[in-house]
Formats: sequence, structure tokens, C-alpha cells
Amino acid sequence: MIKTQSPNRAREAKPRKYKNQPCEDSAGNKYPSLAERAIVEKLRDFAVRGYCTNPTRGVYRFELNSIEIGKYTSDADFECLRDFTLITRGGIYEFKAGQKYVCDVKSPITETTSSKLRVKMMRAFFGITVCIIATFPKPAKTK
Repeated sequence: MIKTQSPNRAREAKPRKYKNQPCEDSAGNKYPSLAERAIVEKLRDFAVRGYCTNPTRGVYRFELNSIEIGKYTSDADFECLRDFTLITRGGIYEFKAGQKYVCDVKSPITETTSSKLRVKMMRAFFGITVCIIATFPKPAKTK
């Protein structure tokens, strides 16, 4: 016998795979995690002070022979106007004036094989190197 769920019954929330907490800022911009919101807000502060352009979310489509084979959505695309340094719990990131940056916020658990492949595809398809901003330092490998 196949069990079916009643359409009137409220669906229970499934626990999130990576334990992220979706959120939004005061302007109504939605983010998949608190860490991503914090990094983008820091980049917006740098933009207000004239160090870079306002960070935007970029969508890049991978096409081969007119067939879409995937897409990549960046967390922050911006152009650096003056050199600056971004300090996070995951590391120190140097940004140089006159360069365009495509950034992705990752924790060690969300740096999956799929995300690594998309970063390589960005380099192969568009010649863009994605700057991975770590939210936490990677754990040391044990033998």
C-alpha cells in the first residue's frame, strides 16, 4: 500500500543540509546565509568609502554549442577602485585597484566538488578567477 500525504496537512520543514540560516538585510536583499550577508555588507562599506563599486550578484551561464550546461551565481561582483584589504575569520584578502573581482563566500563544508568544478568552469569559459572568501579557516588534515 502506498501512503499519500493529505494536501491539507502542513508540510514539515526539512532540516537544512549545510545548517545555513537564510536572511535578509534592511534593504530587503535576500542571502542564503548569515556569513554571506556579513561579507557582502563589509564590501558595501568599502564601496561607500570609495574603495570599490557596489557589489552585485552575478549570474554566468555555461553554454557549449548553443546548449546550456550549467550556471554559476556569484555572491559579489565588483570592480576595485583603490587597493584594500578584507579581513575575515577565514583569512586576509588583498584586492588591487583596477581589477574586477568575482567572489564566492564558502565555509569548509560548502566547498563541494560541484562548487570547485564551477569555479574551474568560470576560468575555462570566461577567463575569470573566482575569489573564494572562507568564513572559517580550513581544519587541519590529520593522518
